[in-house]
Amino acid sequence: MIKVSILVPIYNVETYIHQCAVSLFEQTYNNIEYIFVDDASPDNSITILKDLIKRYPKREKDVRIITHEKNRGLAVARNTAISNATGDYIFIVDSDDYMEKQTIEWMVEKQEETDADIIIGDYFVHSEKGIEKIDFPRFKRKEDLILGMLDTNSFHTIWNKLMRRSLYVNNHIMVKEGCNMNEDQIQMVQVSYYAKNFAFIGHHTYHYNCLNPTSVWNSAIRKLTEDSASQLLRSFAVVKSFFQNKEKKYFQKAAANEFHLFFYCLSNLCNSRQKKAYYNILRKFYPEDDHLWPLNKQQKTLYRIAFSNYYFMSFFLRIKDIKNGYRQSKT
Repeated sequence: MIKVSILVPIYNVETYIHQCAVSLFEQTYNNIEYIFVDDASPDNSITILKDLIKRYPKREKDVRIITHEKNRGLAVARNTAISNATGDYIFIVDSDDYMEKQTIEWMVEKQEETDADIIIGDYFVHSEKGIEKIDFPRFKRKEDLILGMLDTNSFHTIWNKLMRRSLYVNNHIMVKEGCNMNEDQIQMVQVSYYAKNFAFIGHHTYHYNCLNPTSVWNSAIRKLTEDSASQLLRSFAVVKSFFQNKEKKYFQKAAANEFHLFFYCLSNLCNSRQKKAYYNILRKFYPEDDHLWPLNKQQKTLYRIAFSNYYFMSFFLRIKDIKNGYRQSKT
């Protein structure tokens, strides 16, 4: 019987941890170990968790709480959980999310049927717009899955996937401390690259919460700063460097999406009038592979000029907004 390790980093989630933990302890599959990593959480998250564990005596012996003496960030908390896991497969959960009660059972059934290294489920997104069902694209080839994960979308999320633990152990997959944004992509492109095969299940298994204002992603994206922009670009540089000496198509895709991310960061800093941060990001992270930008020769010249000066960029963005507004008015 396959043993599954459910891994949960915890930091400042006292509002959400009860619902999350209940969904884990009430899984219909039995052979599960639970590893919670307390990343020096300053609130009552761990107290709530410990009280809840007592209500599930059949699960209690399979629960471990590992404590960091100081806050080290999501990347290290996940590394800690993975390095302490003993299951054949791992399933990583964000502590402000929750799962359907049959999630692990459904995924293990598919694994036993296919012997896949990665099992991928559909999921729900909870946002201010309500609850939306998301169907993960049914990629048929591994290269399409990897290319999809390299794109600017949510295909590379780590939390809707059951993964063979040996992929991490045998290939020494870890995330560098401080890479707390986009760390999902750092892990998933590597895990997918080394996986022999993957499979999908036709169930919506996971509830992704976009309503937590204190989450790493939400707090950073609400107002992009030099620090959060640096983390995003530094993380993607790790992704790109992984493919430096591998198949050309992956490196080219990574370089193209580095351009999109770089433009996104500079645009946000410019629009929020963070001039000093703009130039610091420009100086530190200007893409070396600008010849691989997904633009024609004339467009590349235009973007290089726009990037080079804060005021040029501001003017460029205003022109783009005017053009976009005009196109929308014509449709």
